[in-house]
Amino acid sequence: CERIYKTPIPISYTRLTARFLSVWLLALPFALHGQLDPKWLVVPTSSLIATFIFGIEEMGVLIEEPFSVLPLQKMADGIKGSIFEALE
Repeated sequence: CERIYKTPIPISYTRLTARFLSVWLLALPFALHGQLDPKWLVVPTSSLIATFIFGIEEMGVLIEEPFSVLPLQKMADGIKGSIFEALE
């Protein structure tokens, strides 16, 4: 259980999600242009939706990695200690 707890989540998952959301949100104004009657509402609506979507994505990143920075030095020290203990 401790090993699973200390395993880092690959950054590629987070990057893929952020890239997909960026492309989707860049296409959103084009989709909204035909739907909104006063055309000037496209910009504030797109901005509001982008704020909410990126906020949800950031919350997901924090939930994935609640400790923000992995204690890699502690992990390495633990592995080093286990190796030296096994060698003795």
